[in-house]
Amino acid sequence: MIKPGNKIEPVKIKSFKYLINQIKKKHTETESPKHALLIGAGCSYKCGIPLGSQIIELCKIHSFIENEIIQPPNFWDLNPIKFNFEELEKYLKQKKEWDNFQKYVKEKESYLKELVVRDKDIYLNRIISIFGALAEDEKKGIWKSFEKNIVADCSYGFWMDQYSSEDPLTRQKLIEDIIEGKKPNGAYILLSYLIDQGIFTNLLTTNFDDLINEALVYYTESRCRFYADDEISQYISIYSKKPNIIKVHGDYRYANIKNTDNETDKLSGNISIKLKELLSQLGLIVVGYNGADHSIMSVLYDFKKNQKFPFPVLWCGQNPNNVHWRVAQLINNTENSFFVEIEGFDQMIGKLAPELFINAPEFNKLAEKAKKREQEIDKYLHDFGIDFKNSAASVKEKKNLRKTLDKWHYYSKAYEIKDPLEQMKLYNKAIELDSSFAEAYNDRADVYRELGDYENALKDVTVAIKLNPKYRFSYGTLAEIYGEMGEEEKFYEAIENALKLGYKIDNYLNDKQYEKAYKLFKGQARFKELLEKYRVIRKI
Repeated sequence: MIKPGNKIEPVKIKSFKYLINQIKKKHTETESPKHALLIGAGCSYKCGIPLGSQIIELCKIHSFIENEIIQPPNFWDLNPIKFNFEELEKYLKQKKEWDNFQKYVKEKESYLKELVVRDKDIYLNRIISIFGALAEDEKKGIWKSFEKNIVADCSYGFWMDQYSSEDPLTRQKLIEDIIEGKKPNGAYILLSYLIDQGIFTNLLTTNFDDLINEALVYYTESRCRFYADDEISQYISIYSKKPNIIKVHGDYRYANIKNTDNETDKLSGNISIKLKELLSQLGLIVVGYNGADHSIMSVLYDFKKNQKFPFPVLWCGQNPNNVHWRVAQLINNTENSFFVEIEGFDQMIGKLAPELFINAPEFNKLAEKAKKREQEIDKYLHDFGIDFKNSAASVKEKKNLRKTLDKWHYYSKAYEIKDPLEQMKLYNKAIELDSSFAEAYNDRADVYRELGDYENALKDVTVAIKLNPKYRFSYGTLAEIYGEMGEEEKFYEAIENALKLGYKIDNYLNDKQYEKAYKLFKGQARFKELLEKYRVIRKI
């Protein structure tokens, strides 16, 4: 008899190091990531957004109050208990309605079971689509094994419908009110830097919140392409260097939000097509998603079964012995599918960040935008560091993240202050923490140049280029140094290398630190030819 197993087979469990190595892999031709990232509700929990199970509890109480208690005028508008479960529970007990509430829930859940049984053929067909053809005697007995699980899967949509069966707009308002005012935490900020550096360029999410997009806009220079509507989803380009954020269940700001069982039965047309296109080219890393809805899981399972070379799936979760039955079936019974045990989304990002950052985040740009933002970043990352310190991560992993956060802090502070000697001290601290910190070597070289110490400036910028040959700013720094030294041939060689990598000279023409070099060479035809060759259009 087929049963809804919830354990991952030991042979299907991979280490966290394996996850890191897979994320580092790139497509040879495009140098683009080999994996997309799917994030679910569990990723937003520490930002104050409730899990699906908590939203169910809220909907139960709201439904009971709406249907069984006569409310005073403007009750929900004026009452701060609206989405506070503890206060709602206290309110019902004060009104001596708690026993009636429990009776109401029991009756409704009995009705839910009746609905599921009524439509059991639909649910059986879904089960059969996953497990394959079944003999008649198996079909007769399979419902007994799966009924409880199917009822649980339908609970979220059912109680959403009880909250408001009028139209999706009322449920949309519920989600909007729950999400309102929530901000990305340190883990989301770190993820936004991973995206900014091209570690992930395709993100799928079942979440209605906007935390990852907000983190990208507010804390990095990246601008993503955002897809939450079926019509525009046909234009998704999975190899775009600009990040794609694909909301598979819609967005709370639009009427296309999908959160009942009927609405999430299957993905919308273009979203489904694009998901299959994405999975034909990329692997999938999943975190914070429990796999309970039929729509995404059926696409993953069906597409995986029908591929000659199935895309890899790395499912990150807290307990391989307690996963949703759909997840267990997917991982255990399809090729190239594995489970990676993690403590949680925040701890996962805390372990990944120090291993995956190619270049240090450019905190200097953040400081330029707003001092307040930098203070928020420090606070969020400080709080995140404390949380991570109390996690089950190893001592080495905790030290690794602490070292990474500290070096960014010193790097950012050095850019903020104007005293070159104080800057030097901070860059020294950053380099002591990470001897491969190319950006810190480059910026320290610039401080040496400013102090007229060209020998040490050349030493540092040479180290920076050796550590990261593709960091265009180091060639710009090298050009400045040679320009001030009067080394014309070396200046042109360095500036051409910078231009090849996309260095924007026109941004700096009025900056004092470039003045000497450009006064020496900007009038020469050779310099103008270089700018034209690399399409730097500017009146020099």
